[in-house]
Amino acid sequence: MKVSFALLAAALTYKTVSAACFAESLGYNCCEGCDVVETDGNGDWGVENGQWCGIPSSCNGSSATCWSLPDYPCCTTTTEVIYTDSQGNWGSENGEWCGIISDKATDTCWSQPDYPCCSANTEAVMEDEQGKWGIEGGNWCGIIENKTATTTDSPKTTTTTSKTSNTSSKTDSKYNKDRKQSPYPEAKGNCGSWALIDNVCCAEYCDNEDSTQGCGTCGGHGSAHCKVVDSFACRSGDRGYDFYDIPNEFHYSRSTHFGLTFGGACGFGLYQVCGSDHHYTGEFATMCDAFCKAYPTLCKDPAGYSYRGNFAAPQGNYYTQFWGSLEGDQDNYLSCGECFEVYKTKEDGSDYKPGEPGYQPPVLLSVIDSCPCSANGKWCCGSEWDQCQEVNNFKYGCPVPKDSIHLDLSDIAMARLQSGSSNGEMPAGVIPNKYRRVPCPRLGNMYIWLRKDAGPYWFSFSVVNSAGFGAIAVLEAKNDAGEWVKMVRDPNYTMARPQERYGVWVTPQDTGPYNLPIDLRLTDGSGVTVLAEKAIKSFDPPADSIKGYYYIDIGVNFPEIPIPDPE
Repeated sequence: MKVSFALLAAALTYKTVSAACFAESLGYNCCEGCDVVETDGNGDWGVENGQWCGIPSSCNGSSATCWSLPDYPCCTTTTEVIYTDSQGNWGSENGEWCGIISDKATDTCWSQPDYPCCSANTEAVMEDEQGKWGIEGGNWCGIIENKTATTTDSPKTTTTTSKTSNTSSKTDSKYNKDRKQSPYPEAKGNCGSWALIDNVCCAEYCDNEDSTQGCGTCGGHGSAHCKVVDSFACRSGDRGYDFYDIPNEFHYSRSTHFGLTFGGACGFGLYQVCGSDHHYTGEFATMCDAFCKAYPTLCKDPAGYSYRGNFAAPQGNYYTQFWGSLEGDQDNYLSCGECFEVYKTKEDGSDYKPGEPGYQPPVLLSVIDSCPCSANGKWCCGSEWDQCQEVNNFKYGCPVPKDSIHLDLSDIAMARLQSGSSNGEMPAGVIPNKYRRVPCPRLGNMYIWLRKDAGPYWFSFSVVNSAGFGAIAVLEAKNDAGEWVKMVRDPNYTMARPQERYGVWVTPQDTGPYNLPIDLRLTDGSGVTVLAEKAIKSFDPPADSIKGYYYIDIGVNFPEIPIPDPE
């Protein structure tokens, strides 16, 4: 597996360092450096800022100055640079990071620390305002102008048609974080049976009836009892946090449940619907049994959590539903594949204590579907008074707090929250909850669900089982010309499930051929990139595969991000 330098930076960020120091127990500080002044029965001592300090054990008895000490040791046997940042060059020994000491000046370039310098004779494949870029080992590198290199003075040629652009693109956190969606076009009142409010189309309901869709039974548009859902609930992207962030904070809401489905809007198919301990019936029993036998890793739960079979369809504003003709980055608001930890709370929002009647452990779940405004505006897109008659005893159910979303749960997740078992009872149709976004567990590699009719000039797939941030922000495939082509969301989604373009990736027109084997490059919402070499080795499923569900292990995944303890 080849991993981008952004990923290695993330690994350094996630690593927790503890520099053991005997002096702290004696009332002295640990030294920041490794210069030994005196040694006694306790250990090695140094002097810093006129005060005695203890030499950390990470110095390994060396008095050599190394910029990485005391947090990381100096490299002793390797000089291979696998990552460079503003501090210096990093290597790895015995599975641990170490700082490389260099007696000679090293080449630096404008692309560091985000990307390494290219070696000599690397050809420039693109030029932007920063400088000229090359590619080495599947990763971008900056070309040093004073090196002897064969370069191309002009920017990389971009071939544009009416439907697609064939480009190579850097995939990093800045690229993702700076994406902005185009403003909504003027609605001009074309909302059909819905109402126009704040330039978005929103569902209506009758406030004098417990369950209504539209206002046909209480006088229609403009009648005294006809209310419009708050426009906040009808906009895309409003969910209380940025897509590139996993804040360790709880939000309060309520949840309904909607059964099980292989046709979720994210286009994940059998993934996350099937698990190992649920007693499926009918078609689900047949399909899930075959799926879990073929892909046991995709049915495995992480230690300490129930996960498989737990999924959610967030409220409709979690996606861009209403303006399919928008220009710009329509995938700015990622969601498919993200993970949440959900707790059932008391009606006043307080927690159940372990052992207390009503307590059940939280569930870990993944987003694989959408709670559609077009089909269920009352629950899926209502943020104000439309649920008050049914949940007026929930502190956070009427209205839902502005920074919260509605989570429509799978029956399995709902049963676990109410009874502790995936096969248990669900006496309540709506429950109060608190939830937080968490990193997705790393359970084996990512898989792609390759759709039928794939070939050298067109193919389509979904990415599942992504660790960490869960959702894929950028996906590229390498064609026969050696170009990394940015794949696009499926433009042929149906209006019944407009969010499906957030799960299914397709090759743009006129960018092939892509002959086997095909390399893929995937970037998550935080900008971390991984390279899956020879990810697609065959367009045809094996004879014993599940018909219509050809999942391929691509051999890589994003780094593990531990789920933090609740604050």
